Amino acid sequence: MRIKHLGKILVLIQFLTIAIFANVEAFLDKNTIFSGDRVKLTIKADGKDIEFPQIDEIEGFPILNTSNSTQFVYINGKMSQTKSRSYYFAPTKDIVIPSFNVKVDGKDFKTNELQLKVTKRVASRDGEPIVLELNASKLNAKVGEPIELLLKFKVKHGTKIDRVNIVPPKLENFWVEQSGREQRGIEGNYDVVTYKFLITPQKSGELKIPPTFVQIGKYVKNDNLFDDPFFDNSFFNQIKWSKVYSNGLKINVEPLPNNLELYGHFLITASVDKKVANANEPVNLTIKIEGEGNFDDIKKFNLQIPNAMIYNNEPKVEKKIINGKQKGLFIQKIAIVADSNYTIPSFELNYYDSQLKKPVTIKTNPIAITIKGVTNVGIKSKASKAKVEVAKEPDTNKQSSNIKESKEQNSTNGYLYLLVGFILGIFTMYLANQIDFKGKKKSQKPIAVQIKKAKNDKELYKLLLPYAKDGYIKNIVKKLEENIYKNAKNKIDKDELIDYFDEMILEH
Repeated sequence: MRIKHLGKILVLIQFLTIAIFANVEAFLDKNTIFSGDRVKLTIKADGKDIEFPQIDEIEGFPILNTSNSTQFVYINGKMSQTKSRSYYFAPTKDIVIPSFNVKVDGKDFKTNELQLKVTKRVASRDGEPIVLELNASKLNAKVGEPIELLLKFKVKHGTKIDRVNIVPPKLENFWVEQSGREQRGIEGNYDVVTYKFLITPQKSGELKIPPTFVQIGKYVKNDNLFDDPFFDNSFFNQIKWSKVYSNGLKINVEPLPNNLELYGHFLITASVDKKVANANEPVNLTIKIEGEGNFDDIKKFNLQIPNAMIYNNEPKVEKKIINGKQKGLFIQKIAIVADSNYTIPSFELNYYDSQLKKPVTIKTNPIAITIKGVTNVGIKSKASKAKVEVAKEPDTNKQSSNIKESKEQNSTNGYLYLLVGFILGIFTMYLANQIDFKGKKKSQKPIAVQIKKAKNDKELYKLLLPYAKDGYIKNIVKKLEENIYKNAKNKIDKDELIDYFDEMILEH
């Protein structure tokens, strides 16, 4: 009987040991939060083999992130491990966190239920020690119309702050640019720091600017064993953080008429470096747009001209904010290569004019380009026809008697002349071929001479542009573009380039 009771006692001791070492619990890093703030749920367990639950959401709020940690402890000379898994989520209402199952060393354990209270975020107000404010230059705007947003951080005189971390507002459906550096000043009994942003709505409707916050840090004195002022400083103290929230804003945004996407006041021009060029010589076109508005919404122009090679470069935009408005300059360069006359068409820019308060279309003038040595095809054919009409046909009646008289006399000599002429012709053709073959060996193609004479990358670029349909030459042209426009330092081997032309490309 004693042995039987002893066995039961041992089983009970084993069970109690497992229960003690299992020690499964769940807890929150905070029990009350503001709506939308992140909270951390941690489940902790002691044991050798621990399986935490797979949690994707808690009461409808998705898990944003997870983290794990492990600690080793010694109890009565035996080593045990404690594992933790933390789940992060952001609820917007009060919830009860349910119990979860955790398996420890093959046994199932349940965590305790937890309650989380979610309170509505309260914006700071004037009169409080620390105030954060959001203000907009206008609450009604059109799509693409710039709005000046001010974020004011106000601290009442005499308020002690050790650390400050201001979080800029997170905006969706807006272009956002900070306008210069922060400005410092005094308003009543507050020290004020103002941050300016230029925001541009990208869609119509009621757009929300959510509240933002500032983190305020204050040093909390640590208890220490030494009663010495030396240890009473920030290096030996902990910092305690708190948050101060701003108000939120709502912007009513109207759509632009005619499905327009661009808002502002602009001027467009188009110019070329030459209006008369040689065949296959590049003509460089520059399109400029200047004025005020959201230059990020201006799209790249794609030029097309029949029987011409077009190289559309990426546009460059320079912009700055002056008096709450975005001033800018849009520049796009296009290279055109052709062997006949052509006209660069007009370019259009459609937008809603901020000054005229109506849709506007502005255009450039067409530009005619003349290629040297090219004449009108119609005139050529007419001239050749005129020559044919002027030339008179021989009178066959008059010549027939002369032919009959001399026919017999010249018949014998004709065969002799024919034979001699045939032999001389063969000899002449052979000699000409020999001279041409030797001359080709000794002389270089004109393109090779021009490559050698090219003084810089720009001259070589203009020279190679007409041949850029070839893959090898296209790669060389790309490297030259990087050297010219992006200050790259690509090395171009002229000798290798000349050899390639001699072997692969027929001279134009």
